[in-house]
Amino acid sequence: MDDNGASYTCEAIHRALTHPLRAKISIDVLYPPGIPEIEGYQEGDIVQVGDTLTLACITRGGNPQAELIWYRDNVQVDMSFSTSGREVTNIHTFTVDETDNNAIYRCEA
Repeated sequence: MDDNGASYTCEAIHRALTHPLRAKISIDVLYPPGIPEIEGYQEGDIVQVGDTLTLACITRGGNPQAELIWYRDNVQVDMSFSTSGREVTNIHTFTVDETDNNAIYRCEA
């Protein structure tokens, strides 16, 4: 990760040259983001029908940065996300109803 964006230069010096010859490259290193973290609900929290629930999925790092997607019972429900520095966030807000009882929400990077 530390080598991402690093520049390397090769220089040739010879008596027959008035100036050194140079070639330069920049390294682009691919690496995975951190494990997504979910904020806004913990196992055992009690919510009621009609409550507004806001779930935030956050990950840091990665090159390229991750795209975060929310799923409800394996159905994609939100693929919007925003970035700030090296942090990516997807905030999913919804009104709780009866069908959310025992529903499984997950966030994937």
